[in-house]
Amino acid sequence: MPKKYDEQAPGQGVRLVQEHRDDFGSEYEAIKAIAGRQGMNPETVRKWLRQAEVEAGQVDGTTTAAAREIRELKRKNAELEQTVAILKAATSFNACGESARNTDHLYSRRRASCSGRVAPICRVLSQHGCQIAPRTFFAWARRAPSQRDLWDIVITEILAGYYEPDELVLAPLSGSCSPLCSRL
Repeated sequence: MPKKYDEQAPGQGVRLVQEHRDDFGSEYEAIKAIAGRQGMNPETVRKWLRQAEVEAGQVDGTTTAAAREIRELKRKNAELEQTVAILKAATSFNACGESARNTDHLYSRRRASCSGRVAPICRVLSQHGCQIAPRTFFAWARRAPSQRDLWDIVITEILAGYYEPDELVLAPLSGSCSPLCSRL
């Protein structure tokens, strides 16, 4: 388990190593000796020393401030991506006029929209002016397709079997006039 050091420990350890570096055969020997006297892990002191060198601009690397900013930007990016995903899921929830080809697709669509966490969905919807309670979302997700939804699926399948596209309407425009115009 990581050991907690007080706020002065890193600065003190780095300062002692920098001051007594020449008293030892190598830098690591100085780190080991000073860490042993201070009751610290030598690797911890070495990491503090490397970070102090980065902060001072002596060595290339990511400063603490830059690392903090990167973490904050990654957090904001993840939050925005989550918001986009929530709004996409909410779109299917708000559509309510489900136009699925079969009931399996209808049920899987509902399960997929419930796979995210409900509280963030409701929070984002509230921020965008759509007040909704989590219980409403769960009620919608548990609800079986209505008779109208099922009937629409059946009728859509039947009509899709009889549908033939009208070639005159779908024909591309040739020259200055379409085939429909030439018949007039």
